[in-house]
Amino acid sequence: MAYGSTPVNWGNFVRDVFVEVVYLQFSNTVLHDEVEIDEALFGTKIKYNRGQPRGRRIWIFGLVERATNKLILVPVNSRDETTLVPIIKKFVAPGSRIFSDGWASYCHLNDYGYEHFTVIHKTNFKQIYVNTHTNAQVDAHTNRIEGAWAHAKQHLKKIYGTKASNFESHLCEILWRNWRSSSNILSEFFRDLQTFFPLTSPCTYSAQKPIFRDWVGSEEYADASLTVNADDCQAQPSLILEPEIESAAPEPVREPSAGPSSVPDQNQFEPSASPSVGLPNPNQSRQRKRRATIENLCCPPDYQAI
Repeated sequence: MAYGSTPVNWGNFVRDVFVEVVYLQFSNTVLHDEVEIDEALFGTKIKYNRGQPRGRRIWIFGLVERATNKLILVPVNSRDETTLVPIIKKFVAPGSRIFSDGWASYCHLNDYGYEHFTVIHKTNFKQIYVNTHTNAQVDAHTNRIEGAWAHAKQHLKKIYGTKASNFESHLCEILWRNWRSSSNILSEFFRDLQTFFPLTSPCTYSAQKPIFRDWVGSEEYADASLTVNADDCQAQPSLILEPEIESAAPEPVREPSAGPSSVPDQNQFEPSASPSVGLPNPNQSRQRKRRATIENLCCPPDYQAI
């Protein structure tokens, strides 16, 4: 074993404990009362909507319980209603209050036995609803889940990304740290380590891939990297996230021809029909895919927005 790979292998060994905990407890986790939901894109970021994405880009659907701050993360291949609603039914108890943004896939949650409140981030980040019968006030926002995204992406940013084959184990580490955040992390780790890897008997490790059974991306993109290391970009220019754009040389200033008329010839300053070499063509720029959002607020029939 090379010295350079030793920290990586030990990191994988430690994450095996996190994987085992999540594998055994994930399916039985149910969130209650007030729950915030949202989806986020993990992977390479394309600046200014130009160039082609490098590596795998994975959508993660997240749910967080406000009372306990318990987090659930699920990789998904699509963000449509047929994909997200079954996940919500699996992890959120019926009758709970769900807070979300204006993504259109959530607009029918009130029909499935939930109290669904939305906040349209296009206009504001907090929406107040009032019960028309009791005057009870409900604050709708997604601050908890947005904060969870910040912590999750910061975890991957510290390690400069990871391969899709290891992405599930890193998600398990994020979930394990969230579930054990109220206790001593080191003590909880050794307790879980002793449970699955006892010294007096063989290990009881039983996790199998895919860890998240509804996601098949780990097998299909086993060799795809989520992000590219900065050092790799210097060694292999073909892996640079954003294509380099060379600025075209400035055109010389053309003086108007001498003559009786002081009005310059219009054809003299007409731009060339062919685009400048090295400059991006605006007609070929990659367009951002617009979100299927809703403009109207969603809430139970007994509530109205103020």
